[in-house]
Amino acid sequence: MFPVIDRWLIPRTRGRLKVVMGQPILLLHTRGAKSGQARTSPLLYTPDDNGFIIVASKAGAAHHPAWYHNLRAHPDAVAVELGGRRIAVRPQIVEEPERSELWRRVNDNYNGYETYDRRAGGRIIPVVRLEPI
Repeated sequence: MFPVIDRWLIPRTRGRLKVVMGQPILLLHTRGAKSGQARTSPLLYTPDDNGFIIVASKAGAAHHPAWYHNLRAHPDAVAVELGGRRIAVRPQIVEEPERSELWRRVNDNYNGYETYDRRAGGRIIPVVRLEPI
């Protein structure tokens, strides 16, 4: 329910209000992998120099979230929204050994990822760096 509310609330308040206060949340804008339709996903992020780190955890589900498939299918159509500003970004799926370092960082930001990792049943949860273009 929270993502549905945040998808509506965050753009209208320029990020001042969101369901999960105190956590860094961005709106990820992608194009649907199959439909080509615009999609928006509120996501927790970890700041990374000038960019952002996001995690395709889907709360530990057995499959990757739809937004992950969308950004892989259309990497040229990805943007984030923060504070009412839309920023075009270039997604990079982070591989080992850097993934392990970033995994530690995102877990420092939100310790729920370890629980999601256990729930995922062997699925390697992707870590994605978003670099502003």
